[in-house]
Amino acid sequence: MSMKDTVKMALRKEPPAIGLDDSVEAAIEMLVAGCSTALVVMRGRELVGIVTASDLLHSLNRGDKPGTVTVAEVMSPCELITAKGTKSPCVQLDEDESVADALRIMEEAGTNHMLVSGAGGAVKGIAMMIDLLGQAVA
Repeated sequence: MSMKDTVKMALRKEPPAIGLDDSVEAAIEMLVAGCSTALVVMRGRELVGIVTASDLLHSLNRGDKPGTVTVAEVMSPCELITAKGTKSPCVQLDEDESVADALRIMEEAGTNHMLVSGAGGAVKGIAMMIDLLGQAVA
């Protein structure tokens, strides 16, 4: 494997998901139980964002009560890029992009997680920096 390999080779498929209206407490419990550092946020079957361990830590450090604050209040919302030029505030990348491009985009965006999409914008999983770095040197 190398920097020229595609993101889908390092993809964590079927990422854990949480509801938009679930509590920060529930999100923390899911991350701990799944030994994960990010969850996709869903409204029914629609992807609406990503919430990371860092987002949850910021919430706790602000003094938020985890049982009363919702995931919607702390997540990074996502919007699909449209022909009208709508930009996504969360980082997304196509599964066929190279590891090198993914690492560059992560560095520029200042994030350790990236949603990965496939044909038709369907969510394929989450790419984590640690997995991409491992692929880059393998």
